[in-house]
Amino acid sequence: MIIETTLGKIEGYKENNLYLFKGIPYAVAERFQAPQSISWKGILDCTHYRDKAAQIVEGDITIECSENGLNLNVYTPSLNEALPVLVEIHGGAFQNGSNQKMDPYHVIGNRRLVYVTINYRLGVFGYLYLGKELKEEFQSSGNNGTLDQIAALKWVHNHIHQFGGDPNKVTVLGSSAGAKSLGAIMMHSEAKHYFQQVILVSGAAQSVRDINTAQKITKRYKEIMKIEDLNDLLTMSVSELLKGQQVLCKGFGSTCIFGPVADDVVIPSSFFKKLDSKDYWQGKAIIGSSKHELVFFKLMGIDFHLYGEQIARELFGQNASIAIEDAKILMKEYGEEEAWIKVLSDYMYRTYSYRLGRILTENGSTVWQYSTEFLPACHCMDHILSFEPREKLNKYFPDIPDKKEIIRLGDMIKDAYLSFVEEGKPNIESWKPLNESNCQMIWDDPIHIEKLEDEVCDRFPDQVYIL
Repeated sequence: MIIETTLGKIEGYKENNLYLFKGIPYAVAERFQAPQSISWKGILDCTHYRDKAAQIVEGDITIECSENGLNLNVYTPSLNEALPVLVEIHGGAFQNGSNQKMDPYHVIGNRRLVYVTINYRLGVFGYLYLGKELKEEFQSSGNNGTLDQIAALKWVHNHIHQFGGDPNKVTVLGSSAGAKSLGAIMMHSEAKHYFQQVILVSGAAQSVRDINTAQKITKRYKEIMKIEDLNDLLTMSVSELLKGQQVLCKGFGSTCIFGPVADDVVIPSSFFKKLDSKDYWQGKAIIGSSKHELVFFKLMGIDFHLYGEQIARELFGQNASIAIEDAKILMKEYGEEEAWIKVLSDYMYRTYSYRLGRILTENGSTVWQYSTEFLPACHCMDHILSFEPREKLNKYFPDIPDKKEIIRLGDMIKDAYLSFVEEGKPNIESWKPLNESNCQMIWDDPIHIEKLEDEVCDRFPDQVYIL
């Protein structure tokens, strides 16, 4: 099966009623520089996955990863229609993950939609800010991962019609770092042209960091790498750079080390002031989080009595004092362990999901809010239940041999999200958008609607991590 595009010919294949095109390069980039468009001569073989972006995989930095893994996958049931499109930006703390982990047959099922998964640069390659010290071509370095994502969305906008997709019916789904990425992209001027709907799972706009914070992280990295001149990073091996990143990201606060930068090149320094302005994206959105986002510290056996304050300091930087103060107050009601889980979950994720729901509703967008409360109600629980491969359920529910009810709940969530992709609204009549009813969906067994209360801690600034 060969598709002819303006960039060149692409060979894919058909299997079990889906056309699959894997590893399509959407851009190319020099180290620490912005992505550039790419084309080719002849027929490009896209019947197999290409490399993941450079990353550390369970301590191993050599597994099918490369410095320039800017490619995407297209899965479609038809090449001759104008089907709605779902683009997924994967999560992974801005440090790991790829466009290969999802099963397109499970995601699409019997739906009529095109599914696209993208890679983008991670860690130091995608988010290390070099703009103050290096020359002009490195000014976007703190946002190269963001620029990669925008380049992929532009590629979809320009070419998806050749794969049976409608460029005017695009929904972007982001989970965890993918959702945080999306929250940043939604400030970009091109965002309104590239997608009309969003689904943000356990993440909003909180991970954009100011220049000062980004520079301090770069200073830490320089000290780890034992260099005086950032130009030295240009000639080091991928392995060396990742070993330094591994040291930089050790500890409880790893997930906050990287993220988009308000650099006045890609993202305005006034980002947080403009969140509630007309400069921000407008459209239709599903936004939510899990009740106990950071319960995984408990599942790992972390003693909050010993480590609660340290976790807060490493996750939040200057904001930690607020979290510690709130945790001490809540301990009287919840007990120490549950108070820490609530404060950490709220200030890392839930607070910002609710804030973005309000911001978008006020700017004229239509927002469906939700909270995932099916135990353990951990980070990205709704995405795990609905979209991720079924075998992952064994990790979260090892003691439940018959997962019929869990799968049923996951199918309900997935059907609601895919109905939103196809029809512009979830297929649950009682779930109304915030501008019609100040209520949210509770993903639990059974699912139900609850009035939206002031249920989260809400004293943090809009930037979650400040140094």
